[in-house]
Amino acid sequence: GGTSYIVITTNTALPPAGTRIDPSYRTRLATIKSPNGASALATAAGASYYRIVGVGFAANVNGDGEVIALGRDAQTTLAEVPHHIELDRVLITGDAALGQRRGIALNAAHVTIANSDIRDIKDVGQDSQAIAGWNTPGPITIRNNFLEAAGENILFGGAHINIPNLIPSEIIVEDNYLSKHPLWRGTSWTV
Repeated sequence: GGTSYIVITTNTALPPAGTRIDPSYRTRLATIKSPNGASALATAAGASYYRIVGVGFAANVNGDGEVIALGRDAQTTLAEVPHHIELDRVLITGDAALGQRRGIALNAAHVTIANSDIRDIKDVGQDSQAIAGWNTPGPITIRNNFLEAAGENILFGGAHINIPNLIPSEIIVEDNYLSKHPLWRGTSWTV
């Protein structure tokens, strides 16, 4: 119920604050992986004040769903929306052979995703996104990340908003590197 952040981190040397992490850190990070198609990290309704720093996330089984789910598309009130969540210097990697539909589902408020690396997000027969949000009021800050997805690197909208009169607002996207791997062109991945 307070406003102090709960910090989840790896006990290792990380790049300095404000510096983007890269895959060379992968073996030094604690890595969280879902044992199935559910998200490796998902928030409860109204969860708040979490900071995830220097943690790795691997693809879900068969690349299903999203690796991290902040909030839910089924939320119908603002009280259910998780808020004040920061992801800093986080690595999210899809499966090279099977893909991963989405890196982060962003249906929360007061979220910052910074200095992180999300790559190898791709799917067959449907769009894929490094970051996608739709049932969020904002504010959202996406700053200084490497974002690689075959579909949309960053997407807001594209799905039904279940909170009445909600308009995602105050979204800042700056200093990110957006990439689509050239080898995906002409393959079964939906680019």
